[in-house]
Amino acid sequence: MDKFDKKKFKIGLLFATAVILIYAIIMNLHRVGGFISAVYSVISPLLFGVALALILGTPMAKLEQFFNFLNRKSKAKKKLSEKAITMISLILTCLLAAGAITFVIGALIPALVDSVSEISKTVEAAIPKIIDLMDKHNIDAKDLKASLSKIDAQAILSHLTVNAGGIVDTIKNSVSSVVSAVVNLFTMIIFSVYLLANKKRLKSQTNRIIDAYSSDKHAPKIKSFIDLVVTTFTRFFSGQCLEAIILGTIFFVVMAIFRFPYAPVISVIIGITAFIPYIGAFIGCFVGMLLIFMVSPMKALIFFVMFLIIQQLENHILYPRVVGGSIGLPAMWTFAALIIGGALYGVVGMLVFIPIASIIYTLLKSSVSARLKAKAEKKTQEEKNDKEENI
Repeated sequence: MDKFDKKKFKIGLLFATAVILIYAIIMNLHRVGGFISAVYSVISPLLFGVALALILGTPMAKLEQFFNFLNRKSKAKKKLSEKAITMISLILTCLLAAGAITFVIGALIPALVDSVSEISKTVEAAIPKIIDLMDKHNIDAKDLKASLSKIDAQAILSHLTVNAGGIVDTIKNSVSSVVSAVVNLFTMIIFSVYLLANKKRLKSQTNRIIDAYSSDKHAPKIKSFIDLVVTTFTRFFSGQCLEAIILGTIFFVVMAIFRFPYAPVISVIIGITAFIPYIGAFIGCFVGMLLIFMVSPMKALIFFVMFLIIQQLENHILYPRVVGGSIGLPAMWTFAALIIGGALYGVVGMLVFIPIASIIYTLLKSSVSARLKAKAEKKTQEEKNDKEENI
């Protein structure tokens, strides 16, 4: 059997194996789904640890650059080693992240509690006004009246407050769940810290493995692909986190200046929903308008106008600088990734599928450019050969 036949036989064998595997997966989808769920439940702390490392990697890299700059400018004989700079940057990054989380929780939790109490009273007071407004416009509100009359917001809040101890006791009784959550949290944090502390060593080890198990032709392509994946996810997650914090802060400051109600809770909602690109902030806007409308319909309209102004500033100045330019994904691809990711895995799918789409787009764009360039060079060479033959 010659060389060509061997190659053809291998391709046929791989194709047949792929067909059999696909058929087996289709016939056992429930088992495959259960297996994937089981694997995900085991490795999910590690995956979240990777995500946390990607988010913290950007500020840590900035600190490393700063300390390396100071190290070069320092006139001291004994300078900081590269490992010392890495550890100092990591410790400062963790302290800054912990401090930011502590500040946000300490500042917002009391405001959120007060807002929930105010919202319950506002809803209760708004019910008669809504019914009167519907009656004035000859809208049948019988079913609404029957439903709303059964709702007592203050009673619900009181019930939750009275039974808070029981709820806490129930949570305390679920010892295994609490312990599992705590273990997963610590696993995530420790794994992310390990990744950040040993990122250079891990990169070196990965390159050695690639060099050992792949040819000289394919090794550079594999390394380039891994760098693209890490860079894209790092820029996207860290950029989304920074953009959400900035956007939530802007809304809180503006709402506080113009004395809008529920400024803390609405700012937090917009900041959280802003993690979903493009459509997330509009979800937060809708919730904010609904809350403000119960207090003042006019203020709700003003809030919507303010939201549109801030959203334009975000889309044209903030997002392109913080996130947009970092992943280089056109809006059409972004929306496609949002729809597919959301349909498959909800909010997590939306966040993961956007950088995946960016990676696919970058690889496809590079491949198309390379093929077109090769075709153009081939055509030029053919035209040159034709001219030489005519001469």
